[in-house]
Amino acid sequence: MVEISHLFRVKQYFVDLLLTEAVENDKIDFYAITATLHAMYVAASDTLKNSLTWLALVLAEYPEMQEKCFTELKKISEINQMVNQKDCHFTNAVLLENFRMFPVIDTLTHQCSDDVKIGNGVWNIPIVNKMRENISF
Repeated sequence: MVEISHLFRVKQYFVDLLLTEAVENDKIDFYAITATLHAMYVAASDTLKNSLTWLALVLAEYPEMQEKCFTELKKISEINQMVNQKDCHFTNAVLLENFRMFPVIDTLTHQCSDDVKIGNGVWNIPIVNKMRENISF
């Protein structure tokens, strides 16, 4: 029998590490692996949805930027038949600026688990309140 830890020596991905640990640790079962992968999928889907929503809004607001991205992608695909990210300088800049201007953490709804008073009681955030505010300091 081949020991699983030898299969992943060079480069380990999270799923590889999880499966390796499951072989050695009885507390990690199929349910735990499935639940972890499901949580990662849902989190990534939400992140992607929020990022693409902001990108669509920005490109709709600035049609000249949208046209420039489209032209760049079209030109590269006509030359190379495939678009490689390293060749898309303007489009990469737009994406990075979009991530900088609209980080995903700011678009997620937050809900208080307890009543919170901020600023020596000046602001009161009740337990039932859902917030969509910038929480970065």
